[in-house]
Amino acid sequence: MIDETQAPEVKAPPVKLYAAMAKARSEMKAPKLDGTNPHFKSRYVTLAGLLEAVMPALSANGIHIWQAPVDDCLLTVVTHESGESVEYRSKMPVPKDAQQLGSFLTYLRRYTISGLIGIAGDIDDDAEAAMPSRSNRGGGPKVVAVNPSPRDEL
Repeated sequence: MIDETQAPEVKAPPVKLYAAMAKARSEMKAPKLDGTNPHFKSRYVTLAGLLEAVMPALSANGIHIWQAPVDDCLLTVVTHESGESVEYRSKMPVPKDAQQLGSFLTYLRRYTISGLIGIAGDIDDDAEAAMPSRSNRGGGPKVVAVNPSPRDEL
C-alpha cells in the first residue's frame, strides 16, 4: 500500500554537473566537418570526430558520457566526478538488420552528444534534406498577396 501522505522523493538538480558542463563547453573548439554524405552532397561531423573534439574538455572537467542500447532506446548517461548524473533516452526506430541497427546507434549517439553539449554536427540546411525535392513540391516558394486591413497601417 502506498502512503499518500508522504511526498514523492525529489532529486536535487545536478548543479555541479551543469557547472562542469558549462566550463567544459567553453573550452571546446568546433569539431571539423570530417564526413561526407554522398546522397545529399553535404558534410558533417562523424561520431569519431565529435568525440575527438569534446572528450578532452569533458574529461578535464570530470565528466563522462556513457551510451548503450537499452530496449528500444539509446540510453545516454552523463556523470560527474561529484557523483551527480543525468540520463537521456532516445527512441530508436526498429532496424531491419544488424547493419541498420549500427547505423541507427551511430546516428543517435552523434546527435544526442551534439545536442547535450550544444555543438552543431553538420551544416544547417534549414531542413531542406528532410523535405521532398522542389520538383516534387510543385516549384519554389509561393507568395500570397494579403490585403492589409486599415488597422495594419497604423
